Amino acid sequence: MHNRQGSSFHNGSASPAEAFWNAPAEAAEDGEWLRRPDAASRLGVTERTLDNRIASGKLKKRVSAAGLVEVLVPLKTEDEQAQKALLILDRYNNSLAQQLHPLVEKYADLVDKYAQTTEENGRLKAKLEEAEARILALTTPSPPEVVTYHENFTLNNS
Repeated sequence: MHNRQGSSFHNGSASPAEAFWNAPAEAAEDGEWLRRPDAASRLGVTERTLDNRIASGKLKKRVSAAGLVEVLVPLKTEDEQAQKALLILDRYNNSLAQQLHPLVEKYADLVDKYAQTTEENGRLKAKLEEAEARILALTTPSPPEVVTYHENFTLNNS
């Protein structure tokens, strides 16, 4: 590493690399330097997409003194953040709707089947009660015949 005072670069001033690394994060750039995973998360993309954007020149990258790759993530206005949040929410809602659609259809089928089963149970219960009444009528002994005598009636034993 070069010493600022003993450096032969730029008349004793810091080298361009030192100036770059010692500059504040937001200096001359509207963004924040983040490690690749954090940058991908902030932008809502995969690291592969992040690499593609770097390769196409849409994003800048640098290697830190510790050897970590950092990506300049542009600062967003509140409107852009709100739009991004709405887009993410819309994607989430669409995904959720796609996942729930088969479940809702299955639920509707189960409700219909439950209604049919309930109706059938009602019909079978009525038939069972009718059959039990018939069985009871057939198995209950009939009461003995009661003979009533009238006053004018006489028995002749002749």
